[in-house]
Amino acid sequence: MEIKFQKTLGKFITKTKVVKLNREKPNPSDIINRTICRFIPFDGISYLFVKNGLHDYLSKTKVIKG
Repeated sequence: MEIKFQKTLGKFITKTKVVKLNREKPNPSDIINRTICRFIPFDGISYLFVKNGLHDYLSKTKVIKG
């Protein structure tokens, strides 16, 4: 869903979407990279050190309202 709509079910509910750091639409490879990075075991606690989480930091994406 993120590849086609920039959103998952949760993002539809919260009215947010995934974009590149320059606010452009992410490529499918950006979304796949972001998804793979979520499998890093300490991704959940990375919010203590990185504003948007390790998966967003490594994939150079962010979640915005929209």
